[in-house]
Amino acid sequence: MAGKHNGTGNLSSDLRTWLSAVLANTDTCMDGFEGTSGNVKDLISNEIKESTWLLQNLVNQVVSDNFRSDTSWVEPLLQIKTMPADAVVAADGSGNFTTVMDAVNAAPDYSMRHFVIHIKKGLYSEKVEIQKNKWNLVMIGEGMDATVISSSFSRTENLTTFRTPTFGKDFTDNTKN
Repeated sequence: MAGKHNGTGNLSSDLRTWLSAVLANTDTCMDGFEGTSGNVKDLISNEIKESTWLLQNLVNQVVSDNFRSDTSWVEPLLQIKTMPADAVVAADGSGNFTTVMDAVNAAPDYSMRHFVIHIKKGLYSEKVEIQKNKWNLVMIGEGMDATVISSSFSRTENLTTFRTPTFGKDFTDNTKN
């Protein structure tokens, strides 16, 4: 069944996505130990390096095994720029939303189809955190020098680097009490 257990129904695609996400978060995990010393940091660092190596090998195997037999995932990527927008973000107020986060919040939960957000030229000073229940979001800007999303979060005593990205995905399920 498509969408069951936070998956899309395409096991190969889901596996690539989940493994890649784990790989991306290993650096973030180590950032949390910044400024610490001692045996725990060294132990964790060694374990993460070994896990990263194993995960990278697994991702490479999944990608190479499926790339030859299943290239269906490439075609949608090539058509993204021509997809009609479900929401338009414009800092000047000419779109449906003035902030990216408002457009993300308006996206349907657990969507099995792409929800396309067109972000017009402008500077968006905000933190964008995509909740676990927001699936299949596609965000299209107008170029890396034209559409800029920026925030001023930084590592402090009460805020680790894990919570400081300008643009991030929250993998906790905030929909359940």
